[in-house]
Amino acid sequence: MKRQKHRNYIISSNLIFTSAILGIISFFFIYHLANDSKNILNGIFNISFIVGLGFVVRIGKRWVKFLILALTILGLYLMTTIANTLAQNLYGGIISILQTVLQIVAVILLFLIPKDSAENE
Repeated sequence: MKRQKHRNYIISSNLIFTSAILGIISFFFIYHLANDSKNILNGIFNISFIVGLGFVVRIGKRWVKFLILALTILGLYLMTTIANTLAQNLYGGIISILQTVLQIVAVILLFLIPKDSAENE
């Protein structure tokens, strides 16, 4: 009999998908980024990567929580520029903060999953 995935996998993936949607919205709020093809490609890659992580979480891979934790820590380190973002674009800065909070909650939920309920390695 196949084990059912822990509900935190589903909740965490939904939070990650929401973070990706906020990233798309933020990209359009920071309109000057959309004028350069390099920035557009970078934005598409970043959003695709986040969506991909969401799908890996959704299928229940345990290792992804460590990758997301590392990326979240790196993101928190890079949040030192949030004051500049808020000064230049209030909505874009607020969305960036919301994305970070969603990702932190997703990581916490992934680490709260008991080892014996994990379906996949």
